Amino acid sequence: MDLDGDGDLDLLAAATDEDAVVLWENLGCDDLDGDGVAVIGLCPLPGGDCDDADPANAPGGAELCDGLDNDCDPDSWAPGGETDEDGDGHLGCADCDDTDPAIHPGADELCDGLDSDCDPDNPVGGEEDTDADGFPACADCDDADATVHPGAEELCDGLDNDCDPDTQLPGGETDEDGDGHLGCADCDDADPSSFPGAEELCDGRDNDCDPDTSVPGEDQDGDGDGSPACADCDDGDAMIAPGASETCDGVDNDCDPATEAPGGEGDADGDGYPACTDCDDADPSVHPYALELCDGIDNDCDGSQRPCLACDCDASGGPSRGGAAALLLALCWQAGLARRRGRVVSGSRPGGSRSLPPTGSRPGSPGWRRCSS
Repeated sequence: MDLDGDGDLDLLAAATDEDAVVLWENLGCDDLDGDGVAVIGLCPLPGGDCDDADPANAPGGAELCDGLDNDCDPDSWAPGGETDEDGDGHLGCADCDDTDPAIHPGADELCDGLDSDCDPDNPVGGEEDTDADGFPACADCDDADATVHPGAEELCDGLDNDCDPDTQLPGGETDEDGDGHLGCADCDDADPSSFPGAEELCDGRDNDCDPDTSVPGEDQDGDGDGSPACADCDDGDAMIAPGASETCDGVDNDCDPATEAPGGEGDADGDGYPACTDCDDADPSVHPYALELCDGIDNDCDGSQRPCLACDCDASGGPSRGGAAALLLALCWQAGLARRRGRVVSGSRPGGSRSLPPTGSRPGSPGWRRCSS
């Protein structure tokens, strides 16, 4: 029938045909949701309502991302689809990656370079990669330096190259001695005089951190005194070395020409004895082990003078000092003393000895006689 005279059979007309309302009602075709479209399931009318319980669902309606057939066309869906392929509870039309269950609206935003929460305006510390090293800024401790990123090789440059503050090169990447060189490059970070490029000194240390360079003689100690040859003024004598005790022997024992034994180690009178052992360094006839004469002088520097015997006196009664006779008398006197005493005192001139005078020949003892003048 064509009750409204529009040329269309009322049973095939759109559900909004006013003249067909009575017919629909007589056939039991109700419009339950009031959207003007009867539900197909209740009457045999093509183009009817696919969901007469929801006024938002009707033929020609806008397709929404809600999992429902809003336009009553099962072949049309919202972009992305209205199924949940990854099972994360979010439809494909609302999920920015429906193949990854960790990515969906409301998910925790992770520092992985992905839009985990499907909100591009909500990054975590920046997920861009400014230095193009393959690591987003939120994971890169220096996103301006491509050599610095997690897993990078740690270098001796004072930077945290691998973004792990607990890993450093052997020696550390600080400068403990303040010489401008990091511990990982400094062979002795407790000594500011030792670092790469330092001047090599004669101190037994590797000052320039190059074991192949040294001061000539630095690696030699010929006399085993602990001082390298380059610092030892006599590397053949273990008694001579920097810091050794200076003794009165005319030798620079401590390798410091500015220090001498008390009294000095020069020989002003040229008698072969340094001033520190010579009791009169202005008189070449006076020195240790010199021949003691009857002249009122301590010729041998032993702290005593030989008594003058009668044979030592000259015609005037005074001590005789000159001539061969005086020398012969002195030699005879000392030889006689040696025979009478029968003992020799060690410590005289090397290779020799000197006799002590008998007790009775010393001043003030019995048998001693002084010249008259």
